[in-house]
Amino acid sequence: VPPRLEPGSLSAAGELQHFGEGWGVSGQIDWEISDDLQLTSITAYRYNNYVRGQDADFNNLDILFRDGSGGAYNKFKTFTQELRLQGNAFDNRLDWLVGGYYANEKLTLKDNLAYGNGGGGLEFAIKLDKWYF
Repeated sequence: VPPRLEPGSLSAAGELQHFGEGWGVSGQIDWEISDDLQLTSITAYRYNNYVRGQDADFNNLDILFRDGSGGAYNKFKTFTQELRLQGNAFDNRLDWLVGGYYANEKLTLKDNLAYGNGGGGLEFAIKLDKWYF
């Protein structure tokens, strides 16, 4: 007999919360070195953390789930820097631009996929592979 869902619950595995946090900051500095030469610097940092709880079997049985307590998450931290030097020459007949871009990104993935109590855990999940719908 499959487990009964309680009113208001998301799945047989219980309340599986997910939440995210993200923020970033960036700044731009423009420096006019002369009438014909400008330097631009753009610096940015971004942070994102998404914690996910999930009823991973997508049915009413408590077979497979991700606990929403923070054990499964995607996280990234990104730093970028752009420098541009631009100007004009030959009595404004030539506009030119040269620059560089740097990015450093750290990506982290942690997962906590677990077997629930419905249908005998791992043994039930293996048998499920042989069913045809």
